[in-house]
Formats: sequence, structure tokens, C-alpha cells
Amino acid sequence: MRDDAAITKRITFARHAESLSNARNRLSTKPPGQPVSPLGVQQARALGESLRGSGIEVVLHSPMLRARQTAEIVASALGADITVDSSEDLLELDAGVLEGRHAGEAMSILAEPWARWTVDDDLDVRSAEGGETAREVLQRFDRVIASNLPARSLVVSHGGFLQLSVPNRSTNLHNRHGVVNWLRNCQTVEASVLGNGRLVCDRWAGHAADEWTEGKLVEVSVE
Repeated sequence: MRDDAAITKRITFARHAESLSNARNRLSTKPPGQPVSPLGVQQARALGESLRGSGIEVVLHSPMLRARQTAEIVASALGADITVDSSEDLLELDAGVLEGRHAGEAMSILAEPWARWTVDDDLDVRSAEGGETAREVLQRFDRVIASNLPARSLVVSHGGFLQLSVPNRSTNLHNRHGVVNWLRNCQTVEASVLGNGRLVCDRWAGHAADEWTEGKLVEVSVE
């Protein structure tokens, strides 16, 4: 059982709000990318309101336009003296030559490298020609976790980056968790960083981590 006294910081990871490329079903993994859509503005405001009173001190975001705009809207909605900063380590997983393709077509091609990464643990396979390896992405993620974040922070990044990195580095999630549980825009993952530097997932998209088995949500009776 985890000793809560060993927790050094808590991080809420959030996927950015809907962007114009999301709305158009186009893959966008290279900066600066498209801005958030009108729906995305609403999503970001709602996320900020939901996080009020959470004690978040810093909002760290990817420099991509949609993530920066999401972070700024959330920080404004929090209504407190929040530090907003950017880190290139939070950029989306680079999909190389697949940039700009229809999202459905791109994801069908990306299914193979994702399987190599999350099933075979072959982290040196590239997403596509000119794209990143999983190892490169995880190294970026590790730098974020090891950085001087305060006790409570919000990290705004991207679906591919979070869905690969958080399960791989969490002690209590299967590697394929993010493959079968894609994060929707502005959905969050709550995690704790322990004194030994290890990551524990507390909640994924609103559900406690112990409600998941092999990446599938266990049906829970709610009355």
C-alpha cells in the first residue's frame, strides 16, 4: 500500500481543449498548431472552474498554441495568483510524415508503433518516418516529473504524449491503458510523485485508478 506521507507532489495532467485541427479531424503534432475552437474555449473554462480550490500553484503547458491557450483560460478561471509557464518537453508526440493527415487514417497507421511500444516494449521504434520514438517521448516526460514543480500543479499537454507516458511511468497502470482509454479534450489524469521519484496514478478521466483492470473500466454500481 502506498504511504501518502511519501508523496512529494501531486500533478493534474490535462489534455488541451478542442482545437480547430481536432474539429476538422486532422492530425497535428508539430508546433505551433491550430488555436482552440469555440467549443474548446468553453471546455477550458469548465476545466478551470472544476479545479477551483484544488490548491494548484503552477500551470505548466506545452508551447503549442492550443495547449498555451487552454492553460491561460484555465488559469484565468481559477481566479487566483497562478504562475503560467511553458515547457518544450510537453510537446505532442511527433508523428513525422503523418502530420496533417485525416485523423482516422493516421491513427490506423500509428496502431502498429503503439503496439510495439506498449505490448512489445520496443521503445526505439519511430511513430513514422521523421517522427519520434517512444523512448524520446518518455525522456521528455521524465524531465517534467523531475523538474522543480510545486506541491500542486496542472500540466497541460497532448493526448499522445500523456497516453503513452503516464501509463508507462505509473507503477499501477498497464502500459496499454492509454491505448484503450483515450483522453478526450480537457479530460484529466491525477497522479502523485513519491519520494523515490516514482509515479502513481490516482484518477484517470474521473475514475479512481483501482476501478480499472487491464485498461478496462470495472463496472461500478452507482445509486
